[in-house]
Amino acid sequence: MAIELEGHTLLPDIDVGISVSPADGTSPDELLERARTALKGPRTPEGMHVFTQETEASAVRRHWIEQRLEPALHNGMLIQHYQPIMLADGSGVLGFEALARWQDEKLGNVSPGEFVPIAEKNPRLSQLLTDWSLRVVCEKAMKWPLKTGDPPMRMAINIPANQFYQASFVDHILQILKEYNLAPERLALELTEESLLTDIDQAVQTMSRLRDQNIAIALDDFGTGYSSLNYLKRLPIDALKIDKSFIDELPNDRKAVDLVKGIIGIARGLGMRVIGEGVESEAQHRLLQELGCDALQGYLFSRPVVAEKALAFIESWPGREGAW
Repeated sequence: MAIELEGHTLLPDIDVGISVSPADGTSPDELLERARTALKGPRTPEGMHVFTQETEASAVRRHWIEQRLEPALHNGMLIQHYQPIMLADGSGVLGFEALARWQDEKLGNVSPGEFVPIAEKNPRLSQLLTDWSLRVVCEKAMKWPLKTGDPPMRMAINIPANQFYQASFVDHILQILKEYNLAPERLALELTEESLLTDIDQAVQTMSRLRDQNIAIALDDFGTGYSSLNYLKRLPIDALKIDKSFIDELPNDRKAVDLVKGIIGIARGLGMRVIGEGVESEAQHRLLQELGCDALQGYLFSRPVVAEKALAFIESWPGREGAW
């Protein structure tokens, strides 16, 4: 439950690690250590983390992910994949979302669901990962063609809250764009609802500065966080991305259809573009287009692919590019 305090919105939370004697240990020190380890594992809806042997193995893997992520960034072990965001009417490509992939020689495949949350809890790793993502995107975008007369195709990257709220964030983004001579209108930043509600006033200020520089802002995974209509109308957002969990229920779940229709109507009323995430069937495509979705993203069109395949996708697509 959100708490308003001195003009700020606070979202209190609690996590409890649980270990049980004698199965998990007999001494207080051992039980406390296992309870701490449990905190790094899965959480129940009530905020409980129960120690298991799987939790311990997972904690060891997370430790090595944290230790190996920085060397992996420096040694070129991470690569960017790109997933196209298509105009819903089929007339062209709106842009691409950049998604990091990591194949480690010792850890094997490390999914973004593993290493991104770990990086976000470590300020140094979070900064390194964000900078790496932005620099790779800038480098690739400079090499990709633009169609004469069309709006610039944007490249979207995800931004963690701990980077977004740094005082130097906007200047840092602009400096990297300048280094690569990439126009700001080629970039889009994706932010989650939860991160934007950390400090709504600062979020509005930072987002306004970004938009003044023609950098687009997308609200990612809409519907999974804490936003309310009051906050949504304050945020200077260009595009709202409907979370895949809603799209999965289409077209057969009537309540899901009505909910998505309502989300699209709200976004339209606030002057935002609407992007449907996780589109996997033609039936979903047709329905979302009928409901007024502007753009779509998902396996129906393309999985995330390496830069060379993304470039081939652009060159083979007969349609135009679209503006965010």
